[in-house]
Amino acid sequence: MTVILTMPFVDKERVAMGGISRGGALSVAYAGTHPTEVKAVVNFVGGWLGEPCPTMSSVNQSVLTRGAAYPGESLWLYADKDPYYALSHSRENFAAFTRAGGKGSFHEFTVPADNGHWLGGFPKLWANQLEAYLKHKGLPSAESPSRP
Repeated sequence: MTVILTMPFVDKERVAMGGISRGGALSVAYAGTHPTEVKAVVNFVGGWLGEPCPTMSSVNQSVLTRGAAYPGESLWLYADKDPYYALSHSRENFAAFTRAGGKGSFHEFTVPADNGHWLGGFPKLWANQLEAYLKHKGLPSAESPSRP
């Protein structure tokens, strides 16, 4: 991020960060540890350790609650049939995040596949939530006029 933020084409006032799986968890954690650098955070099926790791709850909550210091709202998108992070586990992670002071919204989807961890590949399911979130944050979206 240090390098990205120095690039002349990057608008430092409109940095959005997001990722899938570990990338989603890292995006949440990064926003909490660098709250002035990020305007929006999107977490797709995020976590660090998956099933059946015995420490998955404590490790995932430790990573995700780092994001609680981010002053804005984050968007969390999860799906059923995820072999790494069951919805019940992901709801518990979000609850730990909000108990730590984090703000955000948690959305659940049913994917037309056998693997909910592939949620990112089904934008028709979550595009409306993402568009509304970006609009709420004052960021460009598909509904926004194009900007340079």
